[in-house]
Amino acid sequence: MKFVIDVSDDKRDVAEELFKNISFIKNIQLIEANEVTNPVLLQSIEQYESKSTIPTPLSLDDLKKLIYA
Repeated sequence: MKFVIDVSDDKRDVAEELFKNISFIKNIQLIEANEVTNPVLLQSIEQYESKSTIPTPLSLDDLKKLIYA
């Protein structure tokens, strides 16, 4: 199971140490607010940049589904 927790920048180190010291937490990964982590979206961007695919217009709802998958 994954959780996304927003922590203020000035408390990032405190939060990271707190989570590292909790025994049942397996992994801590810091993700910037503007960082794209969805593998499908990342692959699509790479394909577009390499010109190996032609973009297909998406509705805003479809785009949101890709981003928040």
